[in-house]
Amino acid sequence: MNATAMIHAGSEGRVISDLPEGTRLAGRYTVVHKLADGAVASVYKATRDDDGSVVALKVLDPLRGADPVGRLRFEREFDVLTQLHHPGFSRCLALERDGDLDILVLEFVEGETLQGRLKNGRLAVREAVQRTLELCDALEVCHGQGVLHRDLKPANIMVHPTRGAVILDFGVAWFSSAANLTRTGAVVGSPQYLAPEALSSALWDARADIYAVGVMLFEMLTGRPVHLANGVAELALLHAKEEPPTVASIRPDVDAALSDVVTRAIAPRPEQRFAGVREFARALQEHAPALGKALQARLPCKACGTPLVIDLPFCPGCGTDAVWELAPGPFAVQLDRVKDVAATARWLTSRYGASLKVQRRILERRLLMTPVPLVVNASSASAEQLAAEARELGCEVEVVRARAVLGAKLKANAAREVELLGAAGIHASVVTTLGALMLRLDFPYGTVALLPAVMAIVGVGVAAAYVRRPLLRCQSDHGAAALEAGTRDLRKRLGSIQSERAHRMAAAAVARAAPLLLKETLALRGVERQEAMDLLNTAVDAAVAMDVHCRFLETRSRSRLAVETEEASARAALGDPQAVARLAALGTEREGMLEAALAHDQCARQALAATSAISEVLALSLERKLEGKTPDRRRRALKA
Repeated sequence: MNATAMIHAGSEGRVISDLPEGTRLAGRYTVVHKLADGAVASVYKATRDDDGSVVALKVLDPLRGADPVGRLRFEREFDVLTQLHHPGFSRCLALERDGDLDILVLEFVEGETLQGRLKNGRLAVREAVQRTLELCDALEVCHGQGVLHRDLKPANIMVHPTRGAVILDFGVAWFSSAANLTRTGAVVGSPQYLAPEALSSALWDARADIYAVGVMLFEMLTGRPVHLANGVAELALLHAKEEPPTVASIRPDVDAALSDVVTRAIAPRPEQRFAGVREFARALQEHAPALGKALQARLPCKACGTPLVIDLPFCPGCGTDAVWELAPGPFAVQLDRVKDVAATARWLTSRYGASLKVQRRILERRLLMTPVPLVVNASSASAEQLAAEARELGCEVEVVRARAVLGAKLKANAAREVELLGAAGIHASVVTTLGALMLRLDFPYGTVALLPAVMAIVGVGVAAAYVRRPLLRCQSDHGAAALEAGTRDLRKRLGSIQSERAHRMAAAAVARAAPLLLKETLALRGVERQEAMDLLNTAVDAAVAMDVHCRFLETRSRSRLAVETEEASARAALGDPQAVARLAALGTEREGMLEAALAHDQCARQALAATSAISEVLALSLERKLEGKTPDRRRRALKA
């Protein structure tokens, strides 16, 4: 039978190719049956005539093949796959053409798609983690070749009986430098698994693939997507206004440390995610988040908007001063629920020991009697700082603004029996004593009769003050960490950065190295300490260089360039000499943008690699602290 495509409209008006069983393609492939239909191509199971082997044929829709952009993407998939050699990828065997049909010959991978597995419900924790580790292993090879997949989703993952998770369909993959030249406004990939930055910017990197893997892990563990949205616009709105839910909040039997790993992988901002898939995989294997300090999105820098790092006395994005002392003001912080009383008490004692108003033994008792005021009459920054730190420990916290005269409206915890008995005893003894004294001094009986009511009112005021007793006082004297000469140079380089993307790239590296800057890595040797500082400087230098290219690309419009090129081409075809010169100028501009995009991505990869390497060095500190401990104690220490 001749290889003729029968074009017809699908049920949704989509144009697809339909090749009957037995159709021969390229003179040596025989179609067995159709496997799947995609937006631009159909996939068939076929046999090769010369040896009878089974292959998968990805046939580009003829109408799409007539479009130069669609055909370029199809040829690009062949270029990408021929560079990747790993069991986690479907091997590309050949690129064929039969008449007006473009055909990609792929290895046929047996098994069931991850999408099919998820139709039966969520996976076991062990299997979900194993599948994710297999994807990370394959993506490490992919990213090492400078290739971004850009469309990772359960439908593109085949679960092979022996090879595990195998990544299919590199139709929208691109070398990272070219990814930054995607047409403005174009959304490439499946929106539910696209990173937030991919919906709003053409500048994105390997952390977008990490986000997609994290979303799939979330779905494997919970049985539902991260965000329940009906379209791209609604999804972008959810990214902007809502924090993603945690795995533990939907599936309580999942270990809290594993839930934290997933939360970090699907963080809305790329700098809050893992720097690379290797770091993500290691965190999964340990079931613990990566080392380093967390960037606090609730505490943005006033100068550049970059999230701050608690205790770090400067902004990790622009280097401006950050003050962490508890300053007075009109706000109060109330602990509504404490997840771990001992851990919260340790945090308050070690972090705010100089500001504590109660002793340690009384502190733990008061933490058991929530709601309890953490601080009263604090500034907005101090209140948000305390709230962010408390939430990291799993506490439910509320920041309350004080009213003009009455102060902050705080919730009162239920009185204990001993408190009720004590209050009743004090009230009775005070009324009896004062009543006897007033009678001896010949006060009128009517005045003495009012004494119990008056003392009750006074008692309510005393009880209100008792309930409002905060655990901490403002104007703490713990102070900020002292800055070293090397840190001042680091801040100067951070201050030279202007673009938001470079700010956040630098912030990710500084946050990872924050324990080193704050001298919390005492187990590191001098050489290792210097190595980590060198890596931090490398990452910041790369962010500074990337900033230059970011600013250049932000001043250029890809859509304008495309429109002007098309107009100049039309005029040049009519013999306009000025149009020919304009075409040459536009070509030079395009080459400049391509070079800037390539240099930008090289800087981004260098910064991400250095950031990930910082974690490797800091891990030595944790390993030494855990030496000699039993496996159970080691696991508890890692979780802590």
